[in-house]
Amino acid sequence: MSRPSRTAWRLGGSLFSVAAIGFGTFNLVDLLAHEEHHVHVEFADAVKVVDIDTDGGSIHIEGTDATTTVVDADISEGLRSGDHRERVEGDRLVVRATCPAFGSQWCGATYTIRVPRGVAVHATSSDSSITVAGIDGDLQLHSSDGGITASDVRSPTVAASSGDGHVALTFAAAPTQVRATSSDGAVTVVVPDTPDPYRVDATSSDGTTDVGVRTDPTSTRVIDAHSSDGRVTVRYP
Repeated sequence: MSRPSRTAWRLGGSLFSVAAIGFGTFNLVDLLAHEEHHVHVEFADAVKVVDIDTDGGSIHIEGTDATTTVVDADISEGLRSGDHRERVEGDRLVVRATCPAFGSQWCGATYTIRVPRGVAVHATSSDSSITVAGIDGDLQLHSSDGGITASDVRSPTVAASSGDGHVALTFAAAPTQVRATSSDGAVTVVVPDTPDPYRVDATSSDGTTDVGVRTDPTSTRVIDAHSSDGRVTVRYP
């Protein structure tokens, strides 16, 4: 190997070593700076809509018979902290949790929110799962990288999508309009065994489909269920 080549290799190796040491040092400092704390907030205001958007951390929303809204959050922070806000604006509970684009491996906010059953829910997560239980209002749920589960819901309209995870919806009352999609996971829609027929469009690009409910192509009750890579099931309990 010529002298210029050896010099270039040594220079490249030195730069790589410096970068590796710097990255390792940052991670160590970030680990030492890691801390967690809990946030608990109660709102007496009448809430009709929950609007939540988070960068990291799971979301769980539960319908109750209470008139108050209760927010519990487990906040994780590192060397670079994120930002979280929980407030009521008019009749909307607005929750936002964001993390820095770099150096935020410890950043996250895991939410458990208890609300009156009749609220509508708009929930978006960039990097975790969403679960909803006991809600009667309309649902709009999206996760870029996590599963979506809704159980014991009486929502007439539901739109649920996951970029990388399952979508599982279980209804306690016959819905009117359901759209459930996943780019990489199974999709399951379970409706109560009532006389109501559904107009069902169920497809999978790389998996099986199983439709086990009463169907009618003219029905006003519509179920669209699609997966790019997973089984699609529409059935009774």
